[in-house]
Amino acid sequence: IGAEGQLTIGIVVATAIAKVGGHLPGSLLCLLMILGSMGAGAFWGLLAGWLRIRRNVQEGISTIMLNYIALQILAWVVEGPLQEATHVKPQSDPIPTVALLPRILPPTLTDGMQTRLHLGIVFAVLAVVIVAVYLFRTPSGFALRLIGQNPEAAKLARLNADRVRLQAIAISGALCGLAGVIELLGVTGTLYRDFSPGWGYTAIPVALLGGLHPAGTALSALFFGGLTSGTSNLARF
Repeated sequence: IGAEGQLTIGIVVATAIAKVGGHLPGSLLCLLMILGSMGAGAFWGLLAGWLRIRRNVQEGISTIMLNYIALQILAWVVEGPLQEATHVKPQSDPIPTVALLPRILPPTLTDGMQTRLHLGIVFAVLAVVIVAVYLFRTPSGFALRLIGQNPEAAKLARLNADRVRLQAIAISGALCGLAGVIELLGVTGTLYRDFSPGWGYTAIPVALLGGLHPAGTALSALFFGGLTSGTSNLARF
């Protein structure tokens, strides 16, 4: 449930890096923004994990509260330290063009249709592959699945459940941060108060429809993306 907050904190940190490092070469700045966003998302997730382990606070409660804190931080920075130079609009300055993700297809196709497909799709595919390999081909992934599916069996196997939970929520937060910075660098190009229309919450039914499997989730995401894009285009038509 904390995906929305982890995504939000990630894009805030990424925008701060862009503001400070605007003089850097584009590829380096892009890399730093991605790493910064993933690190911030992982940290925001670890806060909930720490509360669970040290204070036995349910993740469902702590992550919802952290979501609201993240949204308030976003509202503050776009009207404060990260606000655009004229201080008129509650948004950041545009991300340097050299750091933006390049388009894979031309902006205008021959039939007049518009496309915003960009290099971020490659990151999404790589994330699916890496997570699938991690979950089903590594000892850590097996431990994670075992603890999630059968905690008692994991306890008998003397697995360190707390360590695995922290690892899982950190990876989840990093992926949320990656999703946010890809949207920032590939689509919007600037940070504003209502940056996310609820991507983090939408991820829950996407994952459930995909059977909680990386490949299934990718197909489910394409389906939800088609619904989102199609309904908005249909309304305009």
